[in-house]
Amino acid sequence: MFQAALRATLGAVAFAAACGSAQAATVTLDGFAYDRSPTVHTSMYDGRAGAFAGTLSNAGAFSTDDFVTYCIQLSEAVSFGKTYQYDIVSGTSYFGAAKADLLGRVMTYAKLNPDGYSGGLNGWGMVGALQLAIWNVVYDTDLSVTKGAFATDNNNAYARGANIILTGASKLTDSIYDVYALSARGVQDLLLVSLKDSGGGSGSNVPEPGTAALALLALGAAGAGLRRRKA
Repeated sequence: MFQAALRATLGAVAFAAACGSAQAATVTLDGFAYDRSPTVHTSMYDGRAGAFAGTLSNAGAFSTDDFVTYCIQLSEAVSFGKTYQYDIVSGTSYFGAAKADLLGRVMTYAKLNPDGYSGGLNGWGMVGALQLAIWNVVYDTDLSVTKGAFATDNNNAYARGANIILTGASKLTDSIYDVYALSARGVQDLLLVSLKDSGGGSGSNVPEPGTAALALLALGAAGAGLRRRKA
């Protein structure tokens, strides 16, 4: 079984996740959301990156059989075909309010502009750019993956795509997603977003069933042909 190599060359970033009253969830990842994944080289990580696909169950309204997610950490791993128990933690508790807000806008920009940052990349390349953008938000304070604490060692298509996402997200005034983290000790933490309740509210709204929106990245999957590889 493939073991995702997600070990940082630097030490792990410690997250203070408030899991006391967190909702539980069961996650099984089948493999990469596309049949392959790009290899990225950064100051903190060197290896394969991109979206994972699988199922999210026993998670109330978050549950979905078409779950697509991205890595949060650079220091943990996850195995395909294995079932894990996670806590669902609010983005504000896990990342802090500012980073959670920016992550929501990053995912919003990617959803609304599926062709606007691809630079000719195909489906698995686009998710590589998005994964770099997510890691940059989590591990850095700037809006570029070509400089700063989290940086690529070359200005390739994935890096250019990530920078377009980060710049575009910074110009958005709002997000269409609520941001959460799937958190578990000793295994890779995963990103979870859900469409905000159309009825509005303060952000504590419950997502509609099946909108655990990393089915989202689709990233224009309707056009790119998202395929889940079963283990």
